[in-house]
Amino acid sequence: MPTWKISKWFNFEACHSLEQLPVDHKCHRLHGHSYRIEVVIATTVLDSRGFAGLDYAELGAFDEYLDTTFDHRNLNDVMGMSRLTTAEHLAQHFFKWCVERWSDVYEVRLYETAKTCVTYRE
Repeated sequence: MPTWKISKWFNFEACHSLEQLPVDHKCHRLHGHSYRIEVVIATTVLDSRGFAGLDYAELGAFDEYLDTTFDHRNLNDVMGMSRLTTAEHLAQHFFKWCVERWSDVYEVRLYETAKTCVTYRE
């Protein structure tokens, strides 16, 4: 069966500290990242417009969410009581936010640096 996958990249800047790490670990200290997120949509059927589930423009709501909630913020404050701001937890959070809006979300990839990435899917 054929499958189409489309994806779109998003970016935001933020800081955090991983307070659960030992005090002498560099990531325990407040530091920042230029995050890059890739939202991947997958489907086996094209819609009536010939799209794989949605138009890229429809993902603009996610860009707005990132800009208003995460960009240039301290993620420890944004994530509330859990304060779990590892890339793994952020990828899961973004996946769940997206899949609530678009049922064909396949996975979310979060790049914390140019060399490191985590992928989350259910």
